Amino acid sequence: MPLKGISRMTGKNADWLHKGSCQCPGKAAIPVIGIGGSLFDTFFMVDRFPDEDSKIRATETWSQCGGPVATAMAAVSHLGTPSAFAGSMGSDPPGQAMIDDLKIYGVTNEGIKIRSGCQSASSMILVNKERATRTIIWSPGNAASLHPDELPRSLLDQARVLHVDGLQTEAAQAAARHFRSAGKIVSMDAGSFHPGYEQLLALTDWLICAESFVLRQTGAANAEEAVRKIFRQYHPVVAAATQGSSGGIWTVDGSSVFRYQPFPVSAVDTTGAGDVFHGAVLYARLLGWDWPRVFTFASAAAALKCTRPGGRAGMPTRTEVDAFLHAQQGAGL
Repeated sequence: MPLKGISRMTGKNADWLHKGSCQCPGKAAIPVIGIGGSLFDTFFMVDRFPDEDSKIRATETWSQCGGPVATAMAAVSHLGTPSAFAGSMGSDPPGQAMIDDLKIYGVTNEGIKIRSGCQSASSMILVNKERATRTIIWSPGNAASLHPDELPRSLLDQARVLHVDGLQTEAAQAAARHFRSAGKIVSMDAGSFHPGYEQLLALTDWLICAESFVLRQTGAANAEEAVRKIFRQYHPVVAAATQGSSGGIWTVDGSSVFRYQPFPVSAVDTTGAGDVFHGAVLYARLLGWDWPRVFTFASAAAALKCTRPGGRAGMPTRTEVDAFLHAQQGAGL
């Protein structure tokens, strides 16, 4: 199945992504690396969202590791493709927990730098049982971001796709420039307006934005016009807008807009659904699937995650996603 719209890749590089093997000396053992956010999450499940200046009892509490890029890499590996993560963490217990958790999911962590005596990024997440929504309060910690000189060069050289989220900005920009000069792919989870994000947008091939992000970035009246505008401005291979329970849209030419559908599930917790979606996109696209199949698969993976609490514990396997899609087809959905 040929890849469509890879306008920035020609010759051997195009074949390299499609076939899933490196056309340069040595086979790429780790095809995707992520540089960005990793957080230690503490969850409180409540029956309803509390009023301001009030007190409410949690029905459940638990801790889990998260973060946009780190969870996307965990999802890629959990689905069956090796991945790596690069970033910085403090030497505190949350930092060690995040490193251990990435190991559990098979994510290579050679690119992580530990900052002695520093606090790692963390968050508190209120899961509203009544509406199956979540509210996140997060802190970046005080561990210095990864410096370009600290990038894991061997991992960058063997990877075919770089995934970023706007965090670890200076290192992410340097890595993105390296990938572009090598004719390789840069993927971006565009959901927040971190300093320097526009430089990353200009270097991105697979640009998948939250609907709120692309609307604010472009000033467009609706999501369809917004993805057209951001495509025409930055010229990625694909520009997409995720719309949560409404599915999402994408364009590969800045004119025609296509829609992927959501899958109806009994949602328990939406935390990490977008991160799992991004991981599933990376996994599926690396298999050489076309965009309709990629987004359908990713939508199913994100839906399955929502049926379980937590961003990481809720991640489905490839077998689970395939079975879910087969059941949906059997139901005529």
